[in-house]
Amino acid sequence: MIFAKQPVPGKVKTRLSPPLFPEEAAELYRCMLGDVLATAAALTDVKKYLFYDGGEEALEYFRERAPAMTCVPQRGKELGERMENALRDVFSHGNGAAVIIGSDSPDLPAPFIEDAFARLGQGEDVVVVGPSEDGGYYLIGMASLNRHLFRDIPWSSAHVMEETLKRAYGAHIAVSLLPMWRDVDTAADLERPELRDGRNGAPLTREFLLNRLKGKTEPTGFSLNTLSYKEKTREMSSMLIPVIYFDGYPGKVKSEELDEMIKRRTIVAFRRSHEWVRVGWNCQYRGTGGSYRGPDRRGR
Repeated sequence: MIFAKQPVPGKVKTRLSPPLFPEEAAELYRCMLGDVLATAAALTDVKKYLFYDGGEEALEYFRERAPAMTCVPQRGKELGERMENALRDVFSHGNGAAVIIGSDSPDLPAPFIEDAFARLGQGEDVVVVGPSEDGGYYLIGMASLNRHLFRDIPWSSAHVMEETLKRAYGAHIAVSLLPMWRDVDTAADLERPELRDGRNGAPLTREFLLNRLKGKTEPTGFSLNTLSYKEKTREMSSMLIPVIYFDGYPGKVKSEELDEMIKRRTIVAFRRSHEWVRVGWNCQYRGTGGSYRGPDRRGR
């Protein structure tokens, strides 16, 4: 059972904006999802369900990309309710065991999933959980519905795994733990070298990150009069934008190089006396003068 969303800018991987634009974050999520779907497709002797968040457009999207999977809409207000309902649906179709994974771990090894099913098939009343480094879990599996594990959990927090184990202990439910793994949720996660490892089983995610790394260059700056606030930064005015500035006279840069800087959400500016580049209300200055967050120095 895979829980997924349609890769729509501004709706997925929002914690990665910045450093990524919403469109880039959505493209990264599309790659991550593709890797997860490929891992699931290679599993044998298991029925595959994809529980998606969204309406008819999302259904068509997932039917096209996962034609061999049964696509079912998620039902419920919060994640715990949605997982509980999804498991109830799967067990109602006569399945003897069910394993849920998300789409935040593109390099999750397939043997971890196979191991979860093997543990569930040993005939014991056990819940299998794969803990993640951020305090949540990347996998949960069970042979019958244990609704206690999904109610009143502080989802999207560092206490999900801790609270889940407490609920299991209180309900006298045995828990079998898989090895620790990791999600891709923050800017720091993008820097993990294993995501660029050619043996990690996540080729789409790896290609995205390598291409983005190739696009990073060390800019030399630009003349203040080449930056048009209205044309270049209007769409950024509601975001936190890194701005690197230097004392001294501005250098020259080609227009296309400036465009690439802005695509990477890094504006390099030069300051002479009181002159500043305005980039909007939510901005961050970094450089020789320390850092500043808020509207620009002229209060605009």
